[in-house]
Amino acid sequence: MRASDLIGRQAYDRGGRPLGRITELLTTPTDECYVVRAALVTPGHEGRLMGYSRPGFDGPWLIQRIVELLNRGTHEVAWEDIRLDPGA
Repeated sequence: MRASDLIGRQAYDRGGRPLGRITELLTTPTDECYVVRAALVTPGHEGRLMGYSRPGFDGPWLIQRIVELLNRGTHEVAWEDIRLDPGA
């Protein structure tokens, strides 16, 4: 499965309740590939975060503020806690 197959999809918790849409994948490198460890999920705006949600990222304050407003409510969810099908 490719990252593009996951980004933009609706994510659900273990109980089948909607969490929001997946906007970014957080990965960990292994010897052979990258493994998804978590996803950033947003209940509102589905746009890309442009890296502004990452800790320590510093950019123009106006752009950073606009991105923060558009993506409020965005949070990190461990991959094992995400379901892509509410019935799964």
